[in-house]
Parts: sequence; structure tokens; C-alpha cells
Amino acid sequence: MYTIRELDQSELDTLVEIMAAAYPGMKIVSPEDKQRTKERFINNQDGTIHYYGAFRDDEMVGGMRLHDFTMQLYETRTLVGGVGMVGTHFLHKKEKVAKHLLAHFHYHYRQQGAAITALYPFRPDFYKQMGYGYGGKMWQYRFGPASLPPQFDKTHLDYLTVADREKVLACFDRYMSRTHGVMGKADFEVRRLLENPAMRVVGYRDGGQILGYLAFTFQPVPGGSFLQNDLQIEELVYDSPLVLRELCAFLRSQADQVGTIVYTSPDPNWHFLLSDPRNGSGRVLPSVCHENAAQGLGAMYRVINARTLFKAMAAHDFGGQTLRLNLSLRDTFLPENDGAFIIQFEQGQAQIALDDRYDVTVRLDIADFSSLVMGAISFRELMAYGLAEISHPQYIPAVHSLFYSEKQPVCFSLF
Repeated sequence: MYTIRELDQSELDTLVEIMAAAYPGMKIVSPEDKQRTKERFINNQDGTIHYYGAFRDDEMVGGMRLHDFTMQLYETRTLVGGVGMVGTHFLHKKEKVAKHLLAHFHYHYRQQGAAITALYPFRPDFYKQMGYGYGGKMWQYRFGPASLPPQFDKTHLDYLTVADREKVLACFDRYMSRTHGVMGKADFEVRRLLENPAMRVVGYRDGGQILGYLAFTFQPVPGGSFLQNDLQIEELVYDSPLVLRELCAFLRSQADQVGTIVYTSPDPNWHFLLSDPRNGSGRVLPSVCHENAAQGLGAMYRVINARTLFKAMAAHDFGGQTLRLNLSLRDTFLPENDGAFIIQFEQGQAQIALDDRYDVTVRLDIADFSSLVMGAISFRELMAYGLAEISHPQYIPAVHSLFYSEKQPVCFSLF
């Protein structure tokens, strides 16, 4: 049995040692590395980040970092629990430490009133077994600056500094309101972005506002000389096509210094902006399909309280449908979330029914339901893949409309 609790600063040294071994790629090796990591843990805390440890007989055998996120869930902003840096002591692997940490994480955010949790999986199959569903995809584009639209001015562009922090936050907040799945930024995140000496941030100024910004770094070309660098876009946020065009004009003007721009984006259609969409790999898929991007899975999501979810989405229009749905969820990892309940939809508005009348039953695993409700996959697709069951097939169009969304979940917060 493990005791799991929030850590105080005096216990962070032990946590750093566990994480240094669990994540060797982080290169936390020297005493100086470990001290810097500990200081980063302390300085990044703004009341929304918490470090937890798992203890057995007073020995810390694992740990994790929890994030109190505000996420844009369609029209509503809601609390979402995020977890990262789940690590187990090298001498205590295969003792289900991570399983107990994740269970504590879920119960913690259920108690806080959250309906959804999110994470970036070190192994998607591991977290799928714990009820996490796939979210939106990310595409990594590689293109030459000259492929961007030509002949546009840059008169509104300027370098941004920490003095612009509040305006950048306001710009990001407007962007967040237009999207689905985006996690809100904390003040320290924007400050860190603007104070990072390796980062350059160019913004579009107009009437005292920042209407868009581009954050980027230069990366050396492997095997190249000091004159050869790629430009890597770290963040790209804009209010309008006009703002985007000026930011693209800035990127295009770097052609004398930059061979390739690298952009990892949730946008599946970015290549429409490019005159040459090929990514430089030279690979052609059968038969003549030029590779234009590498694609990967982004964040995974889990509904930890389905009833609370529909209360949080009271302002959402579920496809204008009117029906009573008996939703049966399989959740073996979180028993409180397992079972069936009835939702009454009236012209797209949802509420938990108080009686047992229903029109149709739908059965889903919690992972697939999480992907469905986040808009990452449609109900028709789940049916086609044999991942959903329905009692009366004539209701497939209606249930499809309930959960269909043109907005894929977008998440580029790293945690």
C-alpha cells in the first residue's frame, strides 16, 4: 500500500533524483543540473502546479506533477487536471507505483469537481488501458521560406519583450476562446516565453494591442556549418488572416539565412498556404503521393466523471437533437465512472434525466467515449470500427449529430 501526498520543498531533491533516472533524456546528471531542475520546480509554481510523491514505509518510490488547467471545452471554460512527469524509482519498477499515482490523480480531480483529465503519453497503449482516449493529431511541416505567400508588408511587426506580457496574454485568450481543447496560459508561462534568451518573439501591433505573435528559435542543421540553420516555430497565434499574412511575410524574408522552417501544428491544412508543400524528405508514398508532413498523436483525454461532464456542458448545443440517451460506459480503472445513466437532450440541450425512460442505449469504453466527446472521432466512425454498440440502429444519425464537431481538440501546452 502506498501513501500519496503533495510534497514540500524539502522533498524535491528526492523527486529530482527519481526523475533523473526515470527520464535520462532530460540529462539531469550533474549536481548543477539537479539544482537547476529543483529551482525550476519551485519557480514554476504559481498555485496551479503541484508535485506529489508516492511513499512506502517513508521511502519515496515515485512521483508526478499535477496541473490545474482551465481548458476551452467548446463554448465553456472548465477545470481540467493535467499530469506529467510520472516517474517510478528504478528499484521499484513493476510494483504498480504509476498505477497508484494515476488513480490518486483521478480521484483528486474528481474531488475538485473536474470532469476531464489530460496527459501526453510516454506509451499510448499503457494509458489507453487506463481509459485515456486519443485526442487531436499534430503535423510537423518542413518547408522553405520561399514557399510562403509573397508580396506582403511587415509594417505592424515588432519584437516583443516582457513589457508586452499582458497584451500577449490577452491575444492568447482571444485565440483560446475561438478554439476547443486549448489550455489557458499562466502568467509565468508568458513571462518565460518572453524572457527566454534563445527565443525570439515577433508580434503584430495595432492600436495598442497585440493581434498575433510568432515565437521561434534557430536550430543548427545536423552535419551543417555554422551558416546553416533551421527556423523552428514554437508558437504561432493570430486574430485574423491579415495578421497571419504579415507574420508569414516576416518568415519569408528569412530565406537568405534559413533553409528550412519547421512547424509542428494542429492544423491539418497548413500545406494549402505553401507553394511547394513537400517536406524535403523526398519520400513518395505509393503510388505518387509526396510526403508533406510527419504526423503524430497529441494529448490524450479521459472523462473521469461523465455526469459532471454533461453539467459542465450545459451551454453546449448537442446537434440540436431531442432524444433520451441511455449511455452505458465501461470503466474498469475508475469504478465510480462505470455503468449507465440517462441523458435527456432537448433541442440540443443536455441534462441528466431523473427517471428511467430512454429511447436508445449506446455502449462505449470510457477511452472511446472520451475521444468522442472531445470531437476527435465521430460516432459513425466508432460504429464502423466496431468500437461502439447501439440498441436501435435507426438512431445512429441522431447520436452521430449529438457528438459531431467540426472542431478538433487543439492542445500545444507542454506538461
